[in-house]
Amino acid sequence: VSIDLQKCLKLNNFNGAMEILSALNSASVHRLQKTWDLLPQGSWKLYEELLSAFSTTENWKLYRELLKTSTHPRVPYLGLYLSDLTFIEAHADEMNTSKLEKHKLIHFGKLYKTSMVICDLKQCQTQDSYGLAVCEIIRDYILNYQILNDERRYALSLEREPRLKKS
Repeated sequence: VSIDLQKCLKLNNFNGAMEILSALNSASVHRLQKTWDLLPQGSWKLYEELLSAFSTTENWKLYRELLKTSTHPRVPYLGLYLSDLTFIEAHADEMNTSKLEKHKLIHFGKLYKTSMVICDLKQCQTQDSYGLAVCEIIRDYILNYQILNDERRYALSLEREPRLKKS
């Protein structure tokens, strides 16, 4: 896992790193204490650094700084942009939207904030490419992978490490 996370970070694939972190923090994986105990210390350090970097504390402050200082090409974590857009929309009432709508006026403040989020995202869409060759075996595996639902993943987790019996 640490190798995959390191590759994602080396490629500035922040969305991939966040997907791996999310999977590691899912109930079916997080409960596997015996498995977690087998991780080398370096993996723990990387895991904790990434948890910190992708923390939502102070409106994703550390991740925003990491994203700003990264080079192209990069794949940002899209959830951040969706959160920003949702926040702008949800707090439009605080920006006197009701008065503007009553008079059929355009809320330029809201449009400006929305456009800034979209511009930030578009900056990640450059012509730069990773120059990676397509590996057909991996591509076919991903395209044909059967996604397991939460219940099935948790059942597999229990097979790997059954619940401890209370004495």
